Amino acid sequence: MPTPFSSSALAYLQASFLAIVLPKVLSHGRVCFRGIKCPHRREDAIQDMIGLACYADHQIMQKEGIYLSPTRHRCGCRLA
Repeated sequence: MPTPFSSSALAYLQASFLAIVLPKVLSHGRVCFRGIKCPHRREDAIQDMIGLACYADHQIMQKEGIYLSPTRHRCGCRLA
């Protein structure tokens, strides 16, 4: 059975994702996609990468038994 968390615990999870994971994903995306010359396409690729990281983090939380909404992740992005 999924365990519901208080709003303060979810705020902590959100803050940890935004403070720890997101900067690493952004810097990695900038390096990986530096060959894309069009700035709009490069930003789209980085945003897709952030979405996939958010989704993967959501899946890890579910495997660990931390229940979050099936369509909204703790970072605020929509998964469906």
